[in-house]
Amino acid sequence: MIEETAIRNTPPRSNNDVATETNLEEPLIPPVSIEPRIVDGLPSKISVLVKSLYFLDALGSSSWGRYSAIYYNLHGLNSQHIGLIEGLRTAIPTLSIVLWGIVADRFQSRKKVWLITNSVSTSIQLTLALPFIYSSFTRILCVSILAQLFVSSGVLDAYTLDLLGPVNKIFYGRYRLYASLSWGIGSIIMGWVTDHYGFEPNFIMFGLLGFLMVILVATQVPEIASSCDQSRNEESNDNDDDEEEPERI
Repeated sequence: MIEETAIRNTPPRSNNDVATETNLEEPLIPPVSIEPRIVDGLPSKISVLVKSLYFLDALGSSSWGRYSAIYYNLHGLNSQHIGLIEGLRTAIPTLSIVLWGIVADRFQSRKKVWLITNSVSTSIQLTLALPFIYSSFTRILCVSILAQLFVSSGVLDAYTLDLLGPVNKIFYGRYRLYASLSWGIGSIIMGWVTDHYGFEPNFIMFGLLGFLMVILVATQVPEIASSCDQSRNEESNDNDDDEEEPERI
C-alpha cells in the first residue's frame, strides 16, 4: 500500500525533464578550431595586405619619381639644377633608410616608425605642388632633401621578413614581385596621364596612394617585434628552462 501511495503521489515527468536528461546523457563534442588559410607563408588576410602595400608603394613612387624631371622642366630648372636635386634624392636615402632602421630596432616598433616616416615624407613631398615652393629652385631643393630624410622603405622589407619568420622567408620574393609589377604598370599609366592631362594628376595620385597606405597599415596590419628580439626571447626562455631543470644523480 505504501509503495502504491508513493507512486500515485509522484508528479508526472514533463517533456522538458526528459529532454534535459537526454542532453545530459549525450557526450560533449569539443569545438573544432578552424586554422586560417596560409598563402605564401602568411595568413591570407595579412598576405593580401602586405602585397597591397608593396603594390601601392611602388605605384606611388612611379607616379612621381619616374616623371620628376618633367616637373623640374615645367618650372624652369636647368640641367645642373635637376642633376643636383636628383643626385641628392638618391644619396640621402642611403643614410636615412639605415637611420630609421636603427630607430625601428631600438624601439622594437617597425610599424610605428613606418607610419610616422611615410606620413611625414608624403606630406612634405606634396608641398611641391604649391606655387610658393615651385617658384624658387632653393625651395624645391630644400623640400626635396627634407622629404628624403624621412624615407624608410627598408622598414617595410624588414617588417615583411619579420612577419614571415625564418622558416617562410623564402616567400619574400613573391611579395616584392608586386612592387615590380606595380612600378611597370604605374609608369605606363601615369605616362599616358601626364601626356594628356599634365603633371598635376601625378601629385593627386601620389598623395592618395600614400595616405591610403597609412590607413591600411594603421588599421589592418598587426604590430610585431623584430626577429632579433624574438630570437633573444626564445634563447632567454630556453636558458630559464635549463636553470629550472633539477640535477639528475
